[in-house]
Formats: sequence, C-alpha cells, structure tokens
Amino acid sequence: MLSPFLFLLIIDWIMRQSIDNQKTGIPWCKDKHLEDLDFADELTLLSQSHDHMQHKTKRLEEFAELTQLRINKDYED
Repeated sequence: MLSPFLFLLIIDWIMRQSIDNQKTGIPWCKDKHLEDLDFADELTLLSQSHDHMQHKTKRLEEFAELTQLRINKDYED
C-alpha cells in the first residue's frame, strides 16, 4: 500500500513545482486561481491563455522527468 502513497506524493511535488504560484489558472476566489484538477493518476491543467498552458505543460514535463515520469501524449476514449 506504500507504493500508491509514494506516487501521490511525487505527483503532488511535481504539480507544486511546475505551478509555483504563477497564478496562470482560472480565477477562483479573491487572489486565488484554480491551476489544476487531480484525480489518482489523471491531471487536468487549467489556464487563462494558450501561452500559459504551453508554459505550464513545459514545466510539468521538465519536473516529471526529474522523477523519471513521462507525460502520456496518447489519448484514448
């Protein structure tokens, strides 16, 4: 049971590092932005613009590679 817990810790670290309080997500409350939605091994990044999304995705990929994780670019319904 430790393995899923460690995975979640690593994913949380990756997301915190890649977002780094940039406030590029969707305005949520006063001075707060919704940057991403996470569920198990699924991540959804939220941004106000295409440029913000590009930057956020690039940082996510860079920090994921530090932990030997890769973004799966193949999507199936």
